Amino acid sequence: MRVLSWYLRMLDVRPISTKSISAGLIYGAADLTSQSMTIGAFSSLDLIRTLRMAMFGLLFLGPAQHAWFNFLGRILPKRDMTTTFKKLIVGQIFYGPSCTAVFFTYNAFLQGESGNEITLRLRRDLLPTLTGGLMYWPVCDFFTYKIIPVHLQVALTAKSSGGWNFEIYMRIKAGKSGYCRMEVFMNFVDHTLCIVYHSSSGYLTKIPMMVFVNDKRMRYRLGYNSY
Repeated sequence: MRVLSWYLRMLDVRPISTKSISAGLIYGAADLTSQSMTIGAFSSLDLIRTLRMAMFGLLFLGPAQHAWFNFLGRILPKRDMTTTFKKLIVGQIFYGPSCTAVFFTYNAFLQGESGNEITLRLRRDLLPTLTGGLMYWPVCDFFTYKIIPVHLQVALTAKSSGGWNFEIYMRIKAGKSGYCRMEVFMNFVDHTLCIVYHSSSGYLTKIPMMVFVNDKRMRYRLGYNSY
């Protein structure tokens, strides 16, 4: 409780730096998780890649999402269904493609790719990534905009981004001859929004993406409105 109180206070005192550090830590942890689930028995973790992911969250994702969510909160302040879908559509059209393009460019540049190679990568990978995300991001964005207060949206979306990275690596692990199917659902027993992965090898894992707070005092403390 003390840690939560301190974190909420820091969101008020230093919102940009707090959200940036949170995004960096979540992105780095998500990459370590992805690697640990996909590497072979004799492989080692690529800590350079983890550092690259963490720096992306720290330097770009945190500040960009802070600006984006606050902008949407000003022009579309309500949380009704119509406004929520407006936010979702605007994000899918403008923010999602821009953030994904920056992510590909950032990683390719740090791996030594030339301008022409980066351009080819964007032409090859950007559209398939965006279309694949249509089965994932609208669900995450809906609950983010509908339920989560603006000052906590960056932390949740950074976690959702980590889940999306996990989805990509799960597809790699499934193999070319297999498949990996993702389901997003609400669990009303333990009050979580979960992602479940199924693969052709029978592998299944469940990742809780968001915990719904039932305690009224805690909802008030976090800034939640009614569900």
